[in-house]
Amino acid sequence: MPQLEDFGGPKPTAVPVGVDQDPHLRFTRDLSRVFSRKYGFVPPSSTYHKLIKGLNGSPKMAKRLSNYFTLNEKPEKIAEKVSNAFTGGRPSVKEQRELGGVPDICPVYEICLFHFVEDDDAIRKTYDACKTGRLLCGEHKEQVIDCVLKFVKEHKKRKEKLLEKAKAVIQAS
Repeated sequence: MPQLEDFGGPKPTAVPVGVDQDPHLRFTRDLSRVFSRKYGFVPPSSTYHKLIKGLNGSPKMAKRLSNYFTLNEKPEKIAEKVSNAFTGGRPSVKEQRELGGVPDICPVYEICLFHFVEDDDAIRKTYDACKTGRLLCGEHKEQVIDCVLKFVKEHKKRKEKLLEKAKAVIQAS
């Protein structure tokens, strides 16, 4: 649709999709090549995205499962949700120290990876500490709770300031 005349005509486009949608993009590229002579369509490009798991470890976040938190929730509720989250840990501390954890399936690790830790070295260290059993899931959850709540507190302060500015802009118009 972005290449139709109503939307400015043929042009390069990029479509953000999950990897499961790749067959649809390939089909669309094939169709655009078929119609490129007649309409000048440009085959679309795509970007692929990895989605974060829900706090219960499921591949999707869902409101009905309440397996996520929002920045508007009370800090106590966020802390409770993170502390009860599924992890890639072992059944016992002894096993985790011996065998290590599995950060690849851990939504608590993903919270850091995708949202709250910008330092790649810090993410690698956390990953390695988990894999080798030096970092236990309970310890990591506490670190993540502290990090998230610090962010939420700062976010709320900024939001309050911006709400006042937004009200002033609306009243001025």
